[in-house]
Amino acid sequence: MVATLATFMMLRAVSLILRPTPAGNIDDAVMDTINARIGFVPVSLIIAAALAIFLEFGLLRTKWGIGFRAFGSRPEAARVSGVPPRAVKIVAYLSCSLISGFAAVFMMGQVGIGDAVSGGDYTLGSIAAAVIGGASLFGARGSFIGALLGAFLISQVNVVTAFLDLTDAWQPILLGCMIIAAVALYSKARQLVLVQ
Repeated sequence: MVATLATFMMLRAVSLILRPTPAGNIDDAVMDTINARIGFVPVSLIIAAALAIFLEFGLLRTKWGIGFRAFGSRPEAARVSGVPPRAVKIVAYLSCSLISGFAAVFMMGQVGIGDAVSGGDYTLGSIAAAVIGGASLFGARGSFIGALLGAFLISQVNVVTAFLDLTDAWQPILLGCMIIAAVALYSKARQLVLVQ
């Protein structure tokens, strides 16, 4: 986690050096493609849901997915049973980066301009979406569909605060309460499982 945050800070510094102020509109044709809709449903939501289902299947039904879960649960036991630790780590980090880059393309449709700091606010939100969706910060537990539903819930909290005419300060307060509730529920469920 420390390496991830350090890399994030360094890359953000490089992006600020390359583009210190927002500039450069994204082409209208590209924007129209990114923001395409089928009826009232954004194509980006359909793609995200299809990707989550595909990755969920891979996580639960393929050798690599089982290896990821095993390595996240007990690295030494996974290594002894034949899961290659270095390969799992490399593929996990590269896959995460690839999916983040894919998500950045859809974010271009919201921002519409070259801005080095536009994704910075999503750092905590992405972790919160995974935790609210049922993922454990200690590994081996979680799902892509759960993370997608967690992200959807977070976006609805943001909509509700705007609808209720609350200040922007309420969004992180509600988000923090949701994370605490999710962690408490996970902890309680884990205690119940251990007792049984």
